[in-house]
Amino acid sequence: MVVDRTVKRRHVKDGRLCLAPENPASPLLEVSPETSFEIRGVATCVIHRG
Repeated sequence: MVVDRTVKRRHVKDGRLCLAPENPASPLLEVSPETSFEIRGVATCVIHRG
């Protein structure tokens, strides 16, 4: 089992629901009724340093 824990945003592409990762090295994940996934948290704030 692959565990992917990265921030993703809901995205609609060509009428299909996808999860778009913030990490450009990770692939777009298409979500269908058969897709099994779990939302583990919701980011509500981002703190930038520098």
